[in-house]
Amino acid sequence: MPASTQPRPIHRFGDFEFEPRTGELRKRGHKVRLREQPAQILTLLLARPGDLVTREEARQALWPGDTFVDFDVGLNSAVKGTLAVVLLALALSRTGDRLRGARTNPVHVTSIAVLPFENLTGDAGQDYFVDGMTDAVITRLAQVRALRVISRTSVMQYKRTNKLLPRIAGELNVDAVVEGTVARSGDRVRVTAQLIHASTDHHLWARTYERELREVLALQGQLAGAIAEAVQVKVQPEEGRRLAGRGAVDPDAYDAYLKGRLFSERRSSRDLSKAIACFQQAIARDPTYAPAYSGLSDVYRMFGVQGLPPRECMPKAEAAARKALSLDDTLAEAHASLAGVLYRYQWDWQGGEREFRISLELDPGSAEGHRAYAVYLWTVRRNEEALSEMEHARELSPLSATINVELGAALVRVGRFGDAIQQVQKALEIDPKVGGAHTVLARAYEGQGDGRRALAALESGSDSGRANAWLAYGMEPPGAGARRSRYWRGSRSSPADSTSHRSTLPSSTWASVTGIERSSGSKERTRTEPSRLPASRARFSICWATTRGSRTCCAG
Repeated sequence: MPASTQPRPIHRFGDFEFEPRTGELRKRGHKVRLREQPAQILTLLLARPGDLVTREEARQALWPGDTFVDFDVGLNSAVKGTLAVVLLALALSRTGDRLRGARTNPVHVTSIAVLPFENLTGDAGQDYFVDGMTDAVITRLAQVRALRVISRTSVMQYKRTNKLLPRIAGELNVDAVVEGTVARSGDRVRVTAQLIHASTDHHLWARTYERELREVLALQGQLAGAIAEAVQVKVQPEEGRRLAGRGAVDPDAYDAYLKGRLFSERRSSRDLSKAIACFQQAIARDPTYAPAYSGLSDVYRMFGVQGLPPRECMPKAEAAARKALSLDDTLAEAHASLAGVLYRYQWDWQGGEREFRISLELDPGSAEGHRAYAVYLWTVRRNEEALSEMEHARELSPLSATINVELGAALVRVGRFGDAIQQVQKALEIDPKVGGAHTVLARAYEGQGDGRRALAALESGSDSGRANAWLAYGMEPPGAGARRSRYWRGSRSSPADSTSHRSTLPSSTWASVTGIERSSGSKERTRTEPSRLPASRARFSICWATTRGSRTCCAG
């Protein structure tokens, strides 16, 4: 076919489609025909993705060599005719100096990672606010069932990283990433975000939003909705309504809430006390702000696990969760908070599962939601279902060392000891100090009948109190028998480390030794005995898959 008659390709960028042959620029069924010279300018740019176009090249494309024209005037006129298109193209460009990413096929995106937004305020003390913005966008997007969104725990590991985006996307196994910046000044906040196709590094979308602080929730919803629209996933009507978010919020209440979440993530007793104060401050500023009550519920439950008598903190946790739901029954985190109280403290297994299911229906992309539901499932001996939920949690948070350890524990419970060992080793690569890893390794080795390696795993772990508890529980590898009583005494005397889960397993040991078995014991006894363990774990003591010669896996 002669070159002059070859069809020109159709160029696609962002939501736009441009056909050089006709000069038509289309966007979702709407089209406009560009004049000849603006169309030539756009064709030239799209034909040279990644390159700068010189003035001489533009002149040669627009006017033959024997054509006389005032070049500057003519070029300016041509450019002005397509200025809006060029600006849109520049918005899709990382450098802002050239158009990149012209494609002939639409991009398929079903998974995404929102990387930590950059703090442009110039004040490191505002990091909590910027991180809160990242978290909010992740949470909103995770409500879209058709989109897999990586959890905050995993993406925060890339804060201030120098890694290239394709490498990050490969490590997280996603199709696209979102980068952004946040600037807060006075009572206003500005967010700029861009969506990038991971494998090609092409920009798909970019936008800037600026609002008053009291409208920050609407800003987050608008941003998340625009990202979902840009990746062209199917958003159900109810999901769209939740994406849009809630109304105005008192800026001081929102600020106190974010600080409360920051302190609660640190998990030490001192920080949890600070978190309670922050959540209470948020509630005092805005008694209708449901997330503050949900955060308060979570902290009270954490205190129950870490050592406070459950009868002191669990009723407060339940009251806060129910208050949150009375204000907003679509708040997934509040349903999850209530679920934890119902099954751990009330032993209301059906009520707990009901709340977990509602939570995951509202927020299907919550890694923490799937993790917590998995723990519930293995508590009630539904180990295969628990494994499935924990695998889903790991998909959403692949770089969470804790979830990787708990996936190893779930594998132990179904007798897949070799897989469990490999899984825990991955967790230790992520974080060599992650709590519980050596305990799960020991369980897996014991399941394989390798008592010596099980004992070595326990003794090499950093969580000595937990290791002592397991040895006391009844594990008898070679050389361990003479040390059993000493380990029992050690597990009872080892101080609970409030930054890990070390304080829970000695209570499991206490539960088994004192006779609280799966089918015995009363609620009242569990609440009044000096156990640091939630009621569900006291009732379903965590045990070795091969304890005392049995090769069947135990619940818990």
